[in-house]
Amino acid sequence: MYHISFFLNGQLINTNVSPKLTALFFLRNFGLTGTKEGCSEGDCGACTIVIGENKNNKVIYQAVNSCLMPAVRMHGKHIVTVEGIGNPEKLHPLQKAILDYHGVQCGYCTPGIIMSLFALFLNDRTPSQKEIYDALEGNLCRCTGFESIRKAALNLSKQKNKIVPNYFTKVNQQLLKFNQKIEFIPDLENNSQQYLIPKNLNELFDILESPTNRDAKIISGGTDVMVDVNIKKHKFNTTIDTSQIQKLDFIKEKDTAVLIGADTTFSDIILNKIIRKRLPLLYSAISQLGSKQIRNVGTLVGNIANASPIADAATALMALDATLILKSKNDERRVPIADFYKGYKITCLKPNEIIFSIEIPLKESVTSFEKTGKRKSVDIASVNSAISLQMNQDIISNITIAFGGVAPYPVIAQKTANFLKGKEITSAIIEQASLITASEVKPISDLRGSAQFRRLLVRNHIIKHFVKLFPKNLYNHE
Repeated sequence: MYHISFFLNGQLINTNVSPKLTALFFLRNFGLTGTKEGCSEGDCGACTIVIGENKNNKVIYQAVNSCLMPAVRMHGKHIVTVEGIGNPEKLHPLQKAILDYHGVQCGYCTPGIIMSLFALFLNDRTPSQKEIYDALEGNLCRCTGFESIRKAALNLSKQKNKIVPNYFTKVNQQLLKFNQKIEFIPDLENNSQQYLIPKNLNELFDILESPTNRDAKIISGGTDVMVDVNIKKHKFNTTIDTSQIQKLDFIKEKDTAVLIGADTTFSDIILNKIIRKRLPLLYSAISQLGSKQIRNVGTLVGNIANASPIADAATALMALDATLILKSKNDERRVPIADFYKGYKITCLKPNEIIFSIEIPLKESVTSFEKTGKRKSVDIASVNSAISLQMNQDIISNITIAFGGVAPYPVIAQKTANFLKGKEITSAIIEQASLITASEVKPISDLRGSAQFRRLLVRNHIIKHFVKLFPKNLYNHE
């Protein structure tokens, strides 16, 4: 058990909580049932809540999936549910707009939709139509349809209604000076499962050095692990939550590279001006990953460490020749991400090591990212790919091509790269390159596509990359 302190719809709460509980179910203890359980894996958005926390002396509010959030992480934050913004006697302007534009039928998904829009309007009072759609990409509505919801939000963006509840000002002031510590309460009756929250790197490495913790599961965002806990009922003897270690959350630009820390979220990365300007490939890949709720919590390093064969960020980082900085208590080593994976869900990470950061070299390159899936958002791709190349006039001087979904782990298409180096980009050359790539990958058949389908996608991806980047070389324009 842990003793935590947090604000819930403006009220300070001091209570004990089991780390086995998600925020979704813990909220039921307070009679708050507006937040719904839908899929328990971050796909539907019915459980969306809004969380405010102090980041660099500024309170930032974001929408998150409460089904994927251990309740213990509510500590030191302001948790806002649908009950905290309006009630039947006095609806919030968002709730009224949804009703006025007939954006409700069964209503089950509506609280999550309201909270996703609430987070959007907190940060941008006049969002565009695209920003509204982006905010709702992690919310499913199976009976109303999104057109009426979109119209409601777009109309509200043109009005001057009060969006922020009055109590936010006082809570924000208290969050900025909040200094209460999370307290561990030993469970004398059942200690078979540990949930450990180190406060700094020394504590983390001490935990990892213990032989009893060699099989510990390390989580940062936890968006992948919590799906296994919720759906597959996985239980870990020891879970280590690194979210309280501030020294793992950073983005730094050096002369020739960018460093990204282990606890840096996807949202923080894509909002960073350095990433947008210097690493558009990474920005493109992360922007297509999950939903806003997932990106607000999930981390780049977590996406790498999870070792999924289809990890979007891993494919992009391979094309960018990224290096992982691995640390243990007494050692540090650098491993190119292309050498990190050893098999399906197997990496070279030692039991006492963590991925401390990712180093991405800054090069003058032409880049592209492609992803094929059944849905535009919140979906795992059948195949994803990334390409980074340098040109010497009209000749390819260097090229890296990475694919996900075609092997037990993300891979480099080295034969294709070797073929393309030193060649001029023409339709015939790219067609031949696509055939080489299709022959060198070894996909399997599963529910996301057959091996034959994936080979066809691989060919198409190669062609799409070059059509996107070099249309004049591949088509004659009259």
